[in-house]
Amino acid sequence: MSQAFNEEATPPTAESIAAALGVAAPVWATTVAALEGVGATVEWRYYRDGGWLTKATKRSQTIAWLRVEPGHLRVTFYFAARFRELLLDEVAIATLHEQVAAATGRTIALSLELSEASSLDQLLTLVALKARAR
Repeated sequence: MSQAFNEEATPPTAESIAAALGVAAPVWATTVAALEGVGATVEWRYYRDGGWLTKATKRSQTIAWLRVEPGHLRVTFYFAARFRELLLDEVAIATLHEQVAAATGRTIALSLELSEASSLDQLLTLVALKARAR
């Protein structure tokens, strides 16, 4: 799917986010609340190659990247490879274990596509794990 917000001159607003997500709009509020609940600051930034993305940071640590796409929210987490065992031991993200095991290099990227029917258990688990990981 494509990025919902590509125009630098048009930053996302609460109304435009709700319109782009449609029935998945409550996922945005839940995700932002979960990130703020661990002390993260959530802010929009424009990137020429990626459009408007939301970066959630806690102090200098990036917790997650959020991208609004038509009908759903994509949340991406990046973990250092040293956290592979921690991720593989976490039962709540069992459906992501194959992706974790297959990741090569120094970073493990995990993306969730959240929509109306999405379970937020994985999101909440990954937010908590990333907030603790240093």
